[in-house]
Amino acid sequence: MKFDVLEIKTAASGRWKEILQSVCGLTEQQLNPKRPGPCPKCEGKDRFRAFNDVAETGAVLCRQCFPKRNGDGFAAIQWLKNCNFPEAVKCVADFLGIDRSSPIHDPGKRQRQIAPKLSQQPVKAIEPSFLTNLEAEGGNRLQLLAERLCVSLESLQALRAGFDASENCWTFPERTADGTTCGLMRRYHDGQKKMMKGHKHGLYFSDNWREFAGPVLIVEGASDVAAALTLGLSAIGRPSAILPGTVLPELEELLKSLPEDRGIIVVGENDGKDDAKSPGRDGAIRTAHELSECLGKRIPWAMPPDDAKDLRSWLKANLNAKGLEFVDAMILRHIDLNEEDASGTEFEIVDSKVFAESVFKTDFLIEGIMAAGQPQLYSGPSKALKTSILVDQCVSLAAGVPFLNVFNVPVAARVLLLSSESGTATLQETANRICNAKRISLAELGTQLFWGFRPPQLTDAQHIETLTSFILKNRIDVIAIDPAYLSMNLQGNEASNQFAVGAVLANLTALQAETGCTPILASHMRMHMQAGVMPALDHIAGAGFGQWARQWLLLNRRETYNEETPGSHSLLCTYGGSAGHCGSMVIEVEEGRVQDGRFWQISIKSLSEVRNLKDKEREQRKRENENRTYENHRVAVLRAMRRFPNGENKTEIKGASGLNSKYFTPVFLDLLSAQEIEACSFDRGERFKSGRLKMCQGFRIVDPASRIRTDTRTPSETQGQCPTSSA
Repeated sequence: MKFDVLEIKTAASGRWKEILQSVCGLTEQQLNPKRPGPCPKCEGKDRFRAFNDVAETGAVLCRQCFPKRNGDGFAAIQWLKNCNFPEAVKCVADFLGIDRSSPIHDPGKRQRQIAPKLSQQPVKAIEPSFLTNLEAEGGNRLQLLAERLCVSLESLQALRAGFDASENCWTFPERTADGTTCGLMRRYHDGQKKMMKGHKHGLYFSDNWREFAGPVLIVEGASDVAAALTLGLSAIGRPSAILPGTVLPELEELLKSLPEDRGIIVVGENDGKDDAKSPGRDGAIRTAHELSECLGKRIPWAMPPDDAKDLRSWLKANLNAKGLEFVDAMILRHIDLNEEDASGTEFEIVDSKVFAESVFKTDFLIEGIMAAGQPQLYSGPSKALKTSILVDQCVSLAAGVPFLNVFNVPVAARVLLLSSESGTATLQETANRICNAKRISLAELGTQLFWGFRPPQLTDAQHIETLTSFILKNRIDVIAIDPAYLSMNLQGNEASNQFAVGAVLANLTALQAETGCTPILASHMRMHMQAGVMPALDHIAGAGFGQWARQWLLLNRRETYNEETPGSHSLLCTYGGSAGHCGSMVIEVEEGRVQDGRFWQISIKSLSEVRNLKDKEREQRKRENENRTYENHRVAVLRAMRRFPNGENKTEIKGASGLNSKYFTPVFLDLLSAQEIEACSFDRGERFKSGRLKMCQGFRIVDPASRIRTDTRTPSETQGQCPTSSA
């Protein structure tokens, strides 16, 4: 017999620090998440650290020899002890004192989820006295919630809603089919909802739900059940749009007790961004199909009438309406049980006339830079400010201010930035500088901009499910993941395999399709990318990214990074996408030095503007070099002529200067024209046969004193002028 890994993993939760200390010899200091230290394997300084949840998960890393976040402590033990997975499990089991009992689970394969038996006890028992205390604490607090939700106080009391004073939030019990409370959902004052840790999902319903007239409505969430009860309708609430597999048997058990002729309707929500993407609608279709198969009859689904978001929104807009008015206004749709596609997928086939008369448009999150609903790829080499520019984009989207101070953001969006390479301190400092430059406060962005500091694993179904839930719950419009390689979890040569990379990126595409959230992925360019080269998709490291991206923003340095001016950056940027937007520009960034106080100052220039400026600079340098060369030649000619104070012919002077005719002649003529040299006669001491001295024609430097002319004018001629000498 082998070990039950799930049992061991559950028992180890919360004890991983002592397990890693005992099994791997790690110290308390090494497992302190706030103090990175030397790696116990490669002994690299400040490379090793534990994650904040190390006690629950056992997650540790070394930036050099174990760079990827592992899912649990088993991987840490395998790495630290050089053992395989079964050996790591045995080490933990021995520490916990657990005997072998059941087949081992393969961590590399996703296990089939088996629905639990009905009325299974939750992970943490919920004492009836605790629920009673919460209901008692509700008191007048429930009246406040009823007013906020526009439902009756009696409907909240029927759902046994309460108030948790320690958390300052309302509570809604989720129940199994036999009425046992299996989980508590907390609802906070800002509308956020969180399940209590250790509890499991169930259903929302009142004890007398069968007694109401009309069909039974299967709605989403406790507030819609309260709205139905306010209208006098029978309702059961599912915890989310997509019905969890563990809750389906409970709902089936409840509905089996209904008479055969009692109607059942699954009600969706109008929460999509357009007709093609609506988690609330798709969840209703999927739930109706699952219930139809379980109950053996066709269960219809419907959307709230009058384009209301949900049942509660309809009630708020129709306060005096009766319950049956809501039911009668809905348009029922039925599931075809013979269809293979349980989600009700449609191909949306239309003829050319309809297609021609339809209006399709591309919405831009950032005008000319980023289209909504299309995956965007960021890429650049080291020191190209990928993360900083990405932070500028996320802040601009969340605040509704121009990106790079130039590109307009039509409407503020809700953004999630997951960045795990720069470090939290650097990311915070960068975000504050960018916000200050945009004259906004980082804290003011609140829930418009969320931050995450661990890389999500796009190959992990649990990670994708958690991200999907968070995005839907917080209505995230844009999710940015930086960098890509920490989230890909690829082995060996898989990064160069387009099909392997594409399979991972497909999970991100599926996330976009399910949530309507536009993804941004930051990737690196190939090593040794030369400065000054215009970046292109071909320069991206790894395969498949260029094919996946429907829009992109690529960066490269104009000049090699200069350590003497670390705060000055000149970047080449190209951008474009399938929506037809494209362009290139130069981004000039000034960040300053740490010792002088860093800031964020950015300016955009066109390539033609930069080229013209560069041409002017080149022309100016050329003129300066020519002037410098000319002056050097002039000095050389004058120095040569000083060797011949009485004069010398042009040929000898040229030879003495060391210049060829090309450079000597222009300088010589300029000196002659400026009267700095003059023609003269000179002798070399040679005589003719007659004894007469032989004179030669040449040139010499003009004596400055010879240029002073004697004033021969009389005093009467210079009367009224300043005298040159006294009498």
